[in-house]
Amino acid sequence: MERSEENQRPTPKAYPDAGEANDASILWDIDQSTIVVLGPKGRVHVFSPQARHVTSVVMERPAVERRRQQGRWRLAEPEERGEFRIQIKQMIKS
Repeated sequence: MERSEENQRPTPKAYPDAGEANDASILWDIDQSTIVVLGPKGRVHVFSPQARHVTSVVMERPAVERRRQQGRWRLAEPEERGEFRIQIKQMIKS
């Protein structure tokens, strides 16, 4: 909470970024079994598959690409993205 208030964490943008994310911005973290949403300005948001927000950070592009090249993050499958989008819409409504 403190870091969010000091603008060190982009948590207020988590759900808006997730709701606007295109297919290429929704990834699957193989190690953690979580959804990773790449937002603008280096924002990276992590969610459970049920769209519960886990954490948000600002990450340089090379760090994102490194995780992808190492195989830790991969593009989410169409079914994973679809289910996540349904869950995000429900979370935003409530």
